[in-house]
Amino acid sequence: MRDNGGSFDAAGETWWLHPILDTGDGKRAGRTCNDMVRETNAARRRPGFPPTAVAIGNNRDGDELILLPKPDQPGELDPAVFRWDHKTHEVQRLADDFAELPNSEEPDLNE
Repeated sequence: MRDNGGSFDAAGETWWLHPILDTGDGKRAGRTCNDMVRETNAARRRPGFPPTAVAIGNNRDGDELILLPKPDQPGELDPAVFRWDHKTHEVQRLADDFAELPNSEEPDLNE
């Protein structure tokens, strides 16, 4: 959240977090054009992607870092973080809470 994007390593992979759209000025809007809502909508069109998942990042190899709704409260996201495999369509739990994941690095806006 601090960096509105960035990367970190987990489960032997580097994950890139999707930013939250920031339309405060043209520079910010350009840096956040691949925002979480846009990326989630794109992921939901992919075969096998969980229809209620929210894509919060990817490994730049096709797999997504996702949040899922709470089983007993479908209108609220569970704090657990999952990895969705684009080849097998399997969902694997990476952490019980986003805070358990490593701190993200400063984003490289030139990539």
